[in-house]
Amino acid sequence: MAIDKQYPYLRMSQNIKSHFDNGLLLYIGNEFDLAEVLVIIESRRKLITVNIMAQSIPNTEVKTQAEYNAGDFVEYYIGGASSEVRERNNITMPAFKGCLRNVKLNNEFKSLMEVVGVSRGCPKNLALRKAEFNLGSSLTGNLTDFSLAADVSVSLGFKSSEAQGLLLQNSQLVTGIKLELVDGHVVLTFGDTVWKSTKQYKDGQWHYVTVIKTGRKIDLLIDDKYEAPGKRSETYRPGPDTLVALGKDTFKGCVSNVYLRRPSNLYRAEDLSMFTSTGNALVGQCSSERPPHMMLDSSPKKI
Repeated sequence: MAIDKQYPYLRMSQNIKSHFDNGLLLYIGNEFDLAEVLVIIESRRKLITVNIMAQSIPNTEVKTQAEYNAGDFVEYYIGGASSEVRERNNITMPAFKGCLRNVKLNNEFKSLMEVVGVSRGCPKNLALRKAEFNLGSSLTGNLTDFSLAADVSVSLGFKSSEAQGLLLQNSQLVTGIKLELVDGHVVLTFGDTVWKSTKQYKDGQWHYVTVIKTGRKIDLLIDDKYEAPGKRSETYRPGPDTLVALGKDTFKGCVSNVYLRRPSNLYRAEDLSMFTSTGNALVGQCSSERPPHMMLDSSPKKI
């Protein structure tokens, strides 16, 4: 955003909407020894942190003695920062993901100088449908009307380079479901029956698993191909009711488009931002496909 006049003061305002825990909202500064302002949203701690001259001030209304003179700044960044700015100031916070409205400078709407990775409009549904898991992390959801006793469909996408890890688990009064990687094979345990894929899926590519229960018949599909019928397990014992768990401390990789079809949610993927996170579970992103958070630097280069 260009600052095209020498204002006696700068008032930068915008409305935000996001389900992401962290994001860079605004950066203003220059290459000289003047005040630099960095605004970061951290919704997990319910904070908007303003860093001024490298001092962190967690408050929604910040007063500071940083010096400002009209004409000090000629532009500022919204929702991210250029690679040059990031490197110079060691900014590692990812770019803001969500919706911004009513972006104003001193109560006036301004035209953007350059737009990178931004589209018009703001969808009503900002559901986060993927997550990245590291060892020791998990997501759990209390889906009260999700039942394994009646006809049910469960599906999800995953990618991992690891041979072991639990993808999804839920135990109910008389039955339960568990999807996991064992020696690179997808293994499904549904009640007292176990399925094991013929192929291994530890190749770091996306694969999609679907479990369909109709009456007493249960099918396992991987990448739209049916697996061989399951075999009875003599060691199965129903466990106590539990929450729906993803990852559960042992999975390293990504999960996306989790469908747990039930009367209240027949055709929508689960919003993983509504699940409880433990450990280093990163909701809304997958590092191997994470788009660059750098923004182009439009300032003239010195030769």
